[in-house]
Amino acid sequence: MNIQTIESTVSISKERLDELEECFWSETNDEWTQEWRDELSPAESAIVDEWDGDYEKATRKLVEAIVAAQERNKRPI
Repeated sequence: MNIQTIESTVSISKERLDELEECFWSETNDEWTQEWRDELSPAESAIVDEWDGDYEKATRKLVEAIVAAQERNKRPI
């Protein structure tokens, strides 16, 4: 789902979506970088949950591609 679709589906301003996205990509394993999630509305939480899922899927695909490349490089030519 892209930002335009999300924006038209729920009543969250583009400015707020931009702010949420900045917080999302600024997170680390430090707890203080994740505190912004505590203040989300239900609609915002749904969007962030979708971003989390998309990030997890993309990370999994990347790992699978790396493992496949490593396996290909181990094969004799």
